[in-house]
Amino acid sequence: MLAKDNSIQSTGLALMDEAQSLLLSGDVQEAMNLVLFGMKRIKDNFNQFEWDQFAKTTCLEHSLIDLVHQCPFTYHAFTKPRGYAGDAELIDFIYGFKQTPDNLTKMGG
Repeated sequence: MLAKDNSIQSTGLALMDEAQSLLLSGDVQEAMNLVLFGMKRIKDNFNQFEWDQFAKTTCLEHSLIDLVHQCPFTYHAFTKPRGYAGDAELIDFIYGFKQTPDNLTKMGG
């Protein structure tokens, strides 16, 4: 899915807007597939410098990130509190040795 002007900004924003709409409508699986495979296609269609700039700015500023980070696993992997995404604390969450926060939103739970 490339936008009409074929810029990484417009293409990526259109994808993130669509994924956000899907998440808000409750279609989490489709939204995450769109993000995963759509962002891969975008990355493959633009040079590394464009991708790096887009990923470090536009992606992180989009409100889709706030929705995705409501999931404690995703947020933990993104923030890397112990220096890397798959640390022991995240593994403890996955295996149920550590409880997720009580104040999870419906989207995050």
